[in-house]
Amino acid sequence: AVVSTQSGHYGRGCKCGPGYVLADDNISCNDRDECSTHGNTLCEQLCINIPGSYECGCIRPYTLNADLRTCSLPVKPPTEPPVKPPTEPPVKPPTDPPVKPPTDPPVKPPTDPPVK
Repeated sequence: AVVSTQSGHYGRGCKCGPGYVLADDNISCNDRDECSTHGNTLCEQLCINIPGSYECGCIRPYTLNADLRTCSLPVKPPTEPPVKPPTEPPVKPPTDPPVKPPTDPPVKPPTDPPVK
C-alpha cells in the first residue's frame, strides 16, 4: 500500500498510507498492528487488527456501542406482566326449588250420620 514515492536530497523514498509502515527495504509497506502498538487504549475489550486498520469487539453478552470502541450490556426493555382478560365469576345454572311429590289430602274415615 505504497501511497507515494518521493525524490529528495537523499534519493528516492516511499511513503505508506494510514495503517501501514515502511518495510526495511524502504520500498514496500507492511501492515501496522495498531492493537499491539497502542496497547489497550484503542478498544475497551477486544482489539482486532485488520489490514491497514483495526476493529473493536466485545465479549458476550456485551455489545459494541455506537462509538465503535466501548462495550455495554444490552438493555432489556422492562417486562410487563402478561395482560389477563378480566375474569367474571362462573355462571351458575338457575336452580329450581326442590320438587315435592304431590301429597293427597288425608283421607277421613267415612262418618255415619248421627242416629236420631
